[in-house]
Amino acid sequence: MYVLSGPDIRDTFLGGKVLACGGGGEIEWAEPFVQEIEKRNLRVRIASRSDLKPNDRVCVPGGIGAGSTPEARERLKAVRQIARPDRLLPTMARKAIEAFEERTETKFDKFLAVNLGPVLWGLPLYLAAIKNRACLDGDCAGRAIPEWTTTTLNVKRLSLAPSVIVSAYGDRVEINATQTNERTEQVGRAVAVECGGWCVMVSCATRGSQVRNAYVPGTIQRAWRIGKAVRQAREDGKDPLPVCLAESGGIKLLEGRVTSYDRNERGGFMFGEILIEGSGADLGKVCRIYQKTEYNIAWVDGKVAATCPDSICVVDRDTAEGLTSFPDVDVGPYRKVRDVDFRPGRDVVVFGIPAHPIWQSKRGVELFGPKHFGFDIPYIPVDERLGRSASSVAN
Repeated sequence: MYVLSGPDIRDTFLGGKVLACGGGGEIEWAEPFVQEIEKRNLRVRIASRSDLKPNDRVCVPGGIGAGSTPEARERLKAVRQIARPDRLLPTMARKAIEAFEERTETKFDKFLAVNLGPVLWGLPLYLAAIKNRACLDGDCAGRAIPEWTTTTLNVKRLSLAPSVIVSAYGDRVEINATQTNERTEQVGRAVAVECGGWCVMVSCATRGSQVRNAYVPGTIQRAWRIGKAVRQAREDGKDPLPVCLAESGGIKLLEGRVTSYDRNERGGFMFGEILIEGSGADLGKVCRIYQKTEYNIAWVDGKVAATCPDSICVVDRDTAEGLTSFPDVDVGPYRKVRDVDFRPGRDVVVFGIPAHPIWQSKRGVELFGPKHFGFDIPYIPVDERLGRSASSVAN
């Protein structure tokens, strides 16, 4: 068990953006969590898997949604949000956990992130702090993911229902029972679309004995190391890319310049395609990335280079900042924080990270392999596909 300070959390968010494959939320969106933790002088305790007791009650606070419709957004103009912008996400988080504890008649001992990234870690870190409990060092994906069904919880067949959803407009929706986790995802996403594109969702009331081998451990520590190394390199006037790659354990796919980014919002997701022309040693090559909210398949010169469930990460060449899918779009409680990350002419580096072994199981690949997205591509771990290891990353 250890404690994260405010600066530690911010470093973790910085590293989380690198690992989040374009998802997980923006640092600016998650900042209200850190500010309230600091203002109230709360302790953020992080528990390792060895701290997890068999009878511990565990739940998974997260979010659902990545887009809405013009019609739904028009209807919401007549509805008031439940808090001012700088208090909105913490308010939603508190209301969601209160509703879930009421629904399950349980006081939870530990919280677990559904996937990594600033907002998706901010939720359980904040809830652990205000409840004086602990957040598990890990998440249910090892990267950011487009759907609750593409979680390690589903790999291990843990039920997502009951779930509680809370919107920025005060809506509270309980999903008390479904036949499958896929139905929980489908019903929850429909709610998110109608509520502006994103809601807090708390799910999977379980015990330590059940969840112990159903999540990817150590990802908070990993992100903290990446974020700290990148920040220190910037402060020292050094190139942050080598330490970013070394700490992340990534395998470089291509270094180049963005030429185009096509994106469209449908069904509660953000679909897109990024094209990058190689530069330097990669001059003449072209990388194409398929996005369903996060980056899920990458081709280099028409050949598959990496696929989900492995991580596909894109960072700015000069700052090693993790680039995200839609910082320029208003989604649910979130507002635009900057222009599109994939503007033509931006210099970037694309790299892959092999998935945790839980994903490389038969069921893991069925749930989150390329065929899940309609591509007739076999899953081969990125290190095997390219015949390279993480030790060759910085070369």
